[in-house]
Amino acid sequence: CLRGILRMVPQLLRPSGGFVGIVSEFMNPSEDLCRKMEQWWSSEVCARGVLFTNEHDLPASIYAARRADNEDEYNLWNDHLNEIRISSVSPGLLFLRTEADCPSPCREINIQHSLVPKTEGGSIWTPHNTLSIHHTKEHWTRA
Repeated sequence: CLRGILRMVPQLLRPSGGFVGIVSEFMNPSEDLCRKMEQWWSSEVCARGVLFTNEHDLPASIYAARRADNEDEYNLWNDHLNEIRISSVSPGLLFLRTEADCPSPCREINIQHSLVPKTEGGSIWTPHNTLSIHHTKEHWTRA
């Protein structure tokens, strides 16, 4: 799970200049998710990051329908997502970089959320969506 990965990452990266990218589907993508991920970071190592998700996330019911092969599976998916309070899902990219120079007082990790615009060329996953590529590159280099 994402929480376990974020707890493990600081042990695997250099304290300064370490870099990791996580490609996944993110549940309930928002600034609130970024704050949760910051809480899961279990290290004194400072880092910054950006979570890129689609401008338009999917309702959980549509996500359930895409995962299910039949009505019974749909009901299982949908009930499970409702039970754990997942209302939306988006594919995404999470980039984290460790830093030696921390601002004072040290905030152990700071993760920003960036919505990647959907265009006629597709969404965040679409390789030929040049707007998505430029948005991601420009935002990460500014972060």
